[in-house]
Amino acid sequence: RGQLLVTLGYHPRTKIDDIKVIPKARYDFMYKYFADFGGDMAHNMMKGTASMQFAVDYKDEEDFRRKYFLASALSPFIYSVFDNSYIFEGEIYYERNLRQTIWDN
Repeated sequence: RGQLLVTLGYHPRTKIDDIKVIPKARYDFMYKYFADFGGDMAHNMMKGTASMQFAVDYKDEEDFRRKYFLASALSPFIYSVFDNSYIFEGEIYYERNLRQTIWDN
């Protein structure tokens, strides 16, 4: 109650330079690494995108196969739902698959 699932794969309004890095040493190292070796949108990937992960338990090999198959079949659909971000840094984004563009660059 009182919660909402928002299907955005990117922070909608804030400019990437205005998003602070999480104050942990590993993120400082990542930030510098991406500045030196990353693509044009490496910091967008690090600070602006979101992801969802989940763990699946299984009781035996057959149960694993069924669950793995289902997860693999659903992945493209779930990816598409969360990949589209309609706003990029406060502006309407007219292209498709913003999050994939960021991860590719």
